[in-house]
Amino acid sequence: MTAWNGPTGRSLWHVADSYAPKVGGIETHVAALAAHQVAAGHRVRVVTLAPAGDTATSPQDGVEVTRLAAGETGLSFAGLAGLVDHLRHRLRHDRPDVVHVHASVLSPLAAAAIRAAHEERVPALVTVHSLWADLGPLPWLVRHGLRLHETDTVWSAVSRVAADAVAPLAAPREVHVLPNAVDPDAWTSLAAAALARTSSPEADPDPDRALHLVAVMRLTRVKRAVPLVEVLHRVREQVPAVVPLRATIAGDGPQRRGVEARLRRHGMDWVSLPGSLDRPAVRALLADADVFLAPAHRESFGIAPLEARSSGVPVVAPAASGVTEFLQPGLEGLLASDDIDMAAQVTRLCTDPALRARMVHHDATTPPAFDWQRARQGADVLYARAAALVGVPLPAAPLLLEVGR
Repeated sequence: MTAWNGPTGRSLWHVADSYAPKVGGIETHVAALAAHQVAAGHRVRVVTLAPAGDTATSPQDGVEVTRLAAGETGLSFAGLAGLVDHLRHRLRHDRPDVVHVHASVLSPLAAAAIRAAHEERVPALVTVHSLWADLGPLPWLVRHGLRLHETDTVWSAVSRVAADAVAPLAAPREVHVLPNAVDPDAWTSLAAAALARTSSPEADPDPDRALHLVAVMRLTRVKRAVPLVEVLHRVREQVPAVVPLRATIAGDGPQRRGVEARLRRHGMDWVSLPGSLDRPAVRALLADADVFLAPAHRESFGIAPLEARSSGVPVVAPAASGVTEFLQPGLEGLLASDDIDMAAQVTRLCTDPALRARMVHHDATTPPAFDWQRARQGADVLYARAAALVGVPLPAAPLLLEVGR
């Protein structure tokens, strides 16, 4: 197979241990970034794992998707070494201009891709999508087992909080911030509707409706699904009974039974669990939301909270999470020091309609800076750094040509 290089585009690999149809932060981000890069004139391949062993390559929205059998990975260093060899063979075959590796907490394919790109002298950018803190010896074992500290790799993370956690493992390399993104235009109508509802009571078709508290998340320990129930329980105790409340926790995962049990224990029949929602259903949910809760302390960025903020919904999140990359407290939401404080901040929003209205007005009139054009430009800058580090030329980005027109 010849290289994909065209007269105006680049040949890009995105490497991620999981991909669509699985739905999550990394999967959503990689799919959207790849699609926007294809639209900008690049040739893009996503290399991922196929649990069922389907190793076929197929196009999805203009993106070539290559799925490797999960059995090729293994978690031993011997298994990873074999995966490195496999990826080196594919790199020699395809010769992409850049390999963009997307890493989470446990990412054997990503780790192997970093080493393989180094061995084949292919420019590589790593973006860490998780908080690499409090993980014990695992990151260090992978770093030294695959000698990642010896590689000519550019490192990045999706927020400053995440970058600071990666820094000791990436040393001596600098860790750049390459945030996630949303399409602000996709949420403009929701923000406008929220602004109309809060700025003029007569615009609300149901002024006596219950305040709607919303969370969109995987029901896992890391996302803190069960503690969220306790936060909501405290909120209901603190908000005067004359203020009607309802809540929706959208998503699914291994903690669902625990969430259901805790809801039963507290008699919280005002909280609904609709399960995983498709994109139109998420939009409909945010269109009816008054406050968005993002309880995870280990949130590296938070695409769901950013979508809520883009929809004109005030967000409450932990002060130590990556949500601080885009959330200015007092303008776009409130930050909490712990769960008790989170309940207090949500209560504050529920009992202060003027504060909610100010935040909705800000969100509706100030689009977030984290759009896809900026994400592509940020990636292009780091791709150029990766190429310079390896000492190879990089074709001009079509985006730069468009800007110069």
